[in-house]
Amino acid sequence: MCIHTDRNDHTHTDNEGNDRTHTVSGGNDIHTNDQETNNTNESDIFENLIDITQQTLNLLEEQKRSRNILWAQGVKRNFNQIKTMVDEIHKYKRRNTMPRTWKDHTHNTRYLK
Repeated sequence: MCIHTDRNDHTHTDNEGNDRTHTVSGGNDIHTNDQETNNTNESDIFENLIDITQQTLNLLEEQKRSRNILWAQGVKRNFNQIKTMVDEIHKYKRRNTMPRTWKDHTHNTRYLK
């Protein structure tokens, strides 16, 4: 969000490196394009992760049909971090007590709803 108090053309760069130019008229002009940007980025992040996961699943199924065990053994270690993430999330959801501090979380469970 940016706040302007006089009339001028203003360019600023958001967190993703996108430049925005706009003219500001007199008075306090508050822009809330950040909310729209966050919604777009949120959607893009989920779409990208889902797309990558679907492509990976398609590759796994294709290689399984062709019984390519050597390929599966070669890429198995690529899935260790994903397995760790899933295990940590399942462990977090099974907890009887809520974590009391941030140190009781991992980066996989910190913002989990």
